[in-house]
Amino acid sequence: MKKRRMVAAALLTILLVPLVTGPTAQATKEKEKSGAYEAAYRKFDQAMKKKMKEEGIPSASMAVRGNGKTIRTKTFGKSNTEKDLPMTKKTMFSTGSVSKVYAAAAALKLADDGKLDLDAPVTQYIPEFRMVDERYEDITVRMLLNHTSGMPGDASGIDCDWAGKVDNDDFLENTLNELSTQPLKSKPGASANYCNSGFVLAQQVIEIAAGQSFGEYLSETFLKPMKMKNTAMSSDTSISKDRVARPIDSKGNRLPKEYIGASADALGGMTASPEEMAKFAEQILSPDAGYLSQEGIDTFRSDQSLGTAMPKQQLNNSFGFDRISPEYIDTQVYEKAGGTTNYSSKVLTAPDAGLSIAGSITQLNLSFTALLDELMHDLLVAKGTVKKNTTMPDLPKEKTGKPSETSTDYYYSNDTMFANAGIKKTEIKNNQLSLTSYQGTEWVAEDNYAQREDGSFGKLDTKTNQYTGYSFKTVNGVTYLMKTTMTPNYSNTTAVARKIEVDESKEFSDAWKQRDNSLWLRKNVNPVDYQAFACISSIQLIPELKGYALTNGAQPLMEIGDDQTLKDISETPGAHYPDAKVTDETLDFMGMNFISAEEAKPLTKGKNTADFQEKNTAEWFVVPKKMTIDAKAKYQKVRVIAYDLETGLVYDNIGKSEAFEVPAGSYVMMTSSRAQRFDFNVK
Repeated sequence: MKKRRMVAAALLTILLVPLVTGPTAQATKEKEKSGAYEAAYRKFDQAMKKKMKEEGIPSASMAVRGNGKTIRTKTFGKSNTEKDLPMTKKTMFSTGSVSKVYAAAAALKLADDGKLDLDAPVTQYIPEFRMVDERYEDITVRMLLNHTSGMPGDASGIDCDWAGKVDNDDFLENTLNELSTQPLKSKPGASANYCNSGFVLAQQVIEIAAGQSFGEYLSETFLKPMKMKNTAMSSDTSISKDRVARPIDSKGNRLPKEYIGASADALGGMTASPEEMAKFAEQILSPDAGYLSQEGIDTFRSDQSLGTAMPKQQLNNSFGFDRISPEYIDTQVYEKAGGTTNYSSKVLTAPDAGLSIAGSITQLNLSFTALLDELMHDLLVAKGTVKKNTTMPDLPKEKTGKPSETSTDYYYSNDTMFANAGIKKTEIKNNQLSLTSYQGTEWVAEDNYAQREDGSFGKLDTKTNQYTGYSFKTVNGVTYLMKTTMTPNYSNTTAVARKIEVDESKEFSDAWKQRDNSLWLRKNVNPVDYQAFACISSIQLIPELKGYALTNGAQPLMEIGDDQTLKDISETPGAHYPDAKVTDETLDFMGMNFISAEEAKPLTKGKNTADFQEKNTAEWFVVPKKMTIDAKAKYQKVRVIAYDLETGLVYDNIGKSEAFEVPAGSYVMMTSSRAQRFDFNVK
């Protein structure tokens, strides 16, 4: 069987100020500044409209706050294409992980009020929390909130993201159950690795300390005092569906409203308008607003990676925010991005400059964030906070003379947040570093970098006036590939991948050789799981990487343990994942259960039957030749999804239930909300 890929993506924002005229020098200065802001807005608007048209994004919204006031809002598209509803500045979007900023604020407020000890062990608040690694008892509440707990980043892959209705919310239970079977991936406090599971537990801690639900506490403590009427929990069924922007599928069909289970509110289960996202980020870091003590604000703004072993310099994570942006050396900009199945959001705030922006789109599209980043930069330059330089700093000089020793090594990263994920091969020869990356089934050359006198390797792009350099750093026995990015305005060096040790003399066992290029189909699928489309995985062996297996599910590369175990690679930039269990017939990972694709039943012309012995248990079919399938059903009762291994998703009745055509070699999944026999026709 052949291995194929399936992917997704996510994000957005924008601003405005009125013109001020008058005879004074200050008025003239403000007018010039406002004009410069307008140029930044036009640039953003044009880029956003182009992106929406080219990538099929139905709606978007952005807002800019300046010195405590909204100075610009802008909307694009329709909030509901089926009903032809217009976008307004009040239209809400799923925030995704932006909700983690709200969770951090809630925890810091409870700490201010003496109701929560950030440095107390998590077990003090959640006694039922267990892991097979005894060091779990050392995990503190603070570590949950700054991603240093050492736990798997997503312990449970069981969906908390539902289509059209709030299903049974068992996400907390699933997470605790899965964690109870897992070891830690690093010593608590030793490494900063993005961890969604930590925020599932953090929400539970907050609710216990507050004596009320996360949503209730946020509403009473922050949202009502801030007069926010367009921020809510995704699971709140009292919110009209028409107040939330609705996504569409690839054929233009409007999709059902997205609900995140209440136990994942802090993880990524909120909805908000961009204007209120920007306002919250601004207010929570403002001493004058008074929502947090100065100590709480200082904690919010402090670099949370300084005490960890992962080598980072300026690319630092804050408390609740993804990072303190290195692009702005003249001021601090705090950023948080988030994405769900159908939404992308981001908020950026520069508290010392008095600027905050936020934006959202109805599509998982991570490249959207770059537009917001550029807007923030342009506004800070227009404001005069950031100086626009054109002269590069002194660069390391190229090495001359005797070539360095020749070497070939392999590096790996999970860091999808900053686009560093993947497997890289480094080859040093004749004073030059060659980088290649593994893409699908082959090694693809990236670029070459000349060796420098300081031992690093680098290259200056004269068109963009950006220098990119690479070096190596060993910390606690782990060697990291360090990347330096340098422009006239900033310089940043951070670990982008860790070295993986390869034993060339070691061979893959017969059990793993038999699984090479195998395909796996997920069985435990709820029909209303929004991410039910991501149900095919694979196992692939790379000849050069003895002792490792590449998977095509949530986690790409894992270390082979015994013949039935795949282990997460520790101390890796990015997120950690649970270990996986594999037999010849099954693959179990993150609470997801897969069967071999060889178990799929061939479709035949005429009447076919999906025999659902249990609810939420998928039946799989393989398409022997090009066929048309007529399996009309409401997705809440029977979900029907077809996958072409070459191109990805072919059909999903979550958008529209109709007959559909599938090419030979495709797979069709059907899953039911109850035990039943479901008949359908094939031509």
